[in-house]
Amino acid sequence: MKRTIWTLLNVAILLFAVSLTSCRDDDGPFADKAVLTDIAVVMESADGAARFAVQKGEDTPSATLIVPSLTLNDKEFPVGDRLLLSYHYSDPTTPAYSSGEVSVDGIAKINNDVLRIDPIDAHPNWDKTPIYLYSIWRTGCYINVNSRLTYSTTTRTFMLMVDKATVDDEVPELYLVHDIKDAPDNFTRHNYASFDISALWNRPTCKGVNINVASTNNPQKSFTFNKPL
Repeated sequence: MKRTIWTLLNVAILLFAVSLTSCRDDDGPFADKAVLTDIAVVMESADGAARFAVQKGEDTPSATLIVPSLTLNDKEFPVGDRLLLSYHYSDPTTPAYSSGEVSVDGIAKINNDVLRIDPIDAHPNWDKTPIYLYSIWRTGCYINVNSRLTYSTTTRTFMLMVDKATVDDEVPELYLVHDIKDAPDNFTRHNYASFDISALWNRPTCKGVNINVASTNNPQKSFTFNKPL
């Protein structure tokens, strides 16, 4: 039985909602600059410029954001990593989610992981520590989660897992497993996570996924994401 133990990253929130467009105060230093915050993929950081890919919706084309004069630490932000990016277009008339040159207003690491495979019976406590769920959404082959999680200084189990018995189903059953073990109740901290489900999503038998989530604030306990017809 393979378990994923994560030390959670405490993300400093750049803007409250992912993919939120907000206009700055008309008289402020950022007047006429629409700022976006998205989960972006690091494409490269070379020749004095960084490039990121962003995607507006589930199956919309990716856009390439070019940031001149920005070199990322490849150990902290390796190519392929997903991060939280706050940015605005250099040309304010550029439509959102178009490829083009941007300036970065903020950047923060998030939790990255791949989909795990295990029998659900091996995780009877998968819902032991419910999360406070703000949103869950898909972009391409990624499931993204915006939540608040109980703070703990000890390791925990936090992963997106598919029940092994359902892997070949048209709509496999996935579980957002969160267990802080024997850590005491504590305050919560904001967290973003992005899970690569491509190994399952790209299977010809897969027509979608159903994700089971235990949350303290949302009565909806499962979320279905279907492949486009």
